[in-house]
Amino acid sequence: MVFQKAVILSRFMPWPSDTGAFLYSAFIAELVAQMAAETVLIAAEHPRTVAIAPRGIRVVSAPARKVSAMRYFSSSLPYAALQMFTPELRNCAKAELAEADLVVLDHIGSTWALDLAFADRTSRSRIVHVAHNVESDTRRSAVGAGGLRGAFARFDTTRIERFEHELLHRSDAVVCISDDDCQRFHHLGATASLLVVNPVYPGNARFVPLTSETPRRIVLIGSFHWRAKQQNLWRFLAARASVPEARDIAVRVVGSIPFALRRRILDKYPEIEVIGPVPRVEDHLNGCRIGVVPEVEGGGFKLKVLDYVYSGLPIFGLQNGLRGLPLRHGKSMRAFDSMDMLWRGIAEWIDDTKSLHALRQAALGAFEAGHDSRHLLDDLTQFLEG
Repeated sequence: MVFQKAVILSRFMPWPSDTGAFLYSAFIAELVAQMAAETVLIAAEHPRTVAIAPRGIRVVSAPARKVSAMRYFSSSLPYAALQMFTPELRNCAKAELAEADLVVLDHIGSTWALDLAFADRTSRSRIVHVAHNVESDTRRSAVGAGGLRGAFARFDTTRIERFEHELLHRSDAVVCISDDDCQRFHHLGATASLLVVNPVYPGNARFVPLTSETPRRIVLIGSFHWRAKQQNLWRFLAARASVPEARDIAVRVVGSIPFALRRRILDKYPEIEVIGPVPRVEDHLNGCRIGVVPEVEGGGFKLKVLDYVYSGLPIFGLQNGLRGLPLRHGKSMRAFDSMDMLWRGIAEWIDDTKSLHALRQAALGAFEAGHDSRHLLDDLTQFLEG
């Protein structure tokens, strides 16, 4: 083992991993556990997760706290971190950090323990930040609301920018989820060492025949609790009306979704199939012809793409949202500049099953060529050793 004790300070417990953020957090935690004699993950409990981890990882958790306006404005932390700022987690973190020679600050939400990580640092310890996105860019692009909601979002973004800057300059190393994010951090002047660690799909490819007998159905998967994700979904569904050829194409939405949004969708579009969170998302991808990524903004790594690729679904999406993936338009995916054009592309290609099959084969080849898990642990170990 390279390290005696690794302490991972995160936002929420990432198991079961039913969102992109949880998937990447769990993936990184399991990699770290292979490098350390002892691994401890400290995070808040989430309504959809449990404090149970794979073998080799000890978990310490406590309930998250609600963030009132008074509590928010009496602190300097971003909203994402304040939920975890509890006496229980702080005391546990301080005790565990005293013996750690590897400290992993996972997600911008881990800044609830940033001061502890640097205060208890020893000369032999390594501090690593795991960046799920260029959070300042992602939050800034998502701020579109006016009024108090928009004002609060813009104010919180300034806090995120400040803490992201600190992580990029005070950490020994930063793990980036995509090449684009790595380049962006370099442009922002990061002094920490940067390494790209793309997530690796935890299973094998499961292709089913894609023929004229396959239902003319497309599928969108994700977690739709964040406002920007809700807006993307709603705009995508609304854009279908502008493309007459698309109106008879079935649409399935899979993933955690607020009840109010689900009700709104079904009231306006009763033909849409809305499925909530499921234990095995791949079971709901069979019987579909295309996996859709209607993300307006890029950055990060669209983890839903892995589910699509390894379930044999060709990918159609927006150009910006697919930026940074190892896929090429026309060869291993199809990308478009607007929601209307995306729908026109879906309508144009959905019956060309031969071309759809070629897209999915090329996408799988691209990911398997660039995401070899056999060398990933060695690369990460050498990187963290400095």
